[in-house]
Amino acid sequence: MIARQGKWVRVTALSPYHAAPTAANTTACLRRWPGLECGGRFDDGLESIRVRVRTVIRRLVWVAMVGLLGYGGAVVGASFFQTRQVVDEAVFEAGRRPRAAAAVGQATDSTLLEFAVDAREAILVAARRNNLPIDPSKLMVKPEGRGIRVSLHWSYVLLEVADETALAVPLWLERTFALSP
Repeated sequence: MIARQGKWVRVTALSPYHAAPTAANTTACLRRWPGLECGGRFDDGLESIRVRVRTVIRRLVWVAMVGLLGYGGAVVGASFFQTRQVVDEAVFEAGRRPRAAAAVGQATDSTLLEFAVDAREAILVAARRNNLPIDPSKLMVKPEGRGIRVSLHWSYVLLEVADETALAVPLWLERTFALSP
């Protein structure tokens, strides 16, 4: 039942069965806007606060999870592209050396093997210089056709707890480079 009292509105909530209002089943409240009803229980305000706090906490957890996924995707992508750039530059520098230049005209298995060894060493040195966690046992550079094939596998650590890896993302890079003049 709604009764107007000046600029205030008195709202009376009925029981779920729409029984006549009595002192036992009626809660009265004053609101500034008509049409707003009070709940049927006296502790409704406390319960709604609990629900709102629970909702806020759940939403904050979801925002944190989405943020962690976004951060993880960004740093993993940056690591991949930085490693790819280091590999490209190292192979380019190894290709500019005199032995590689001499191999362009007569690409035999031994000259391609020497070029692959030079490229592997250049990649490892460049990775150390740029603080990239590349394990030498997971870097394979071998001759293929008229060039070399670089295959690299590494993991980017996203979360570390007590010096133990809790969450790591495995990454890999496979590139083929042709020996060109």
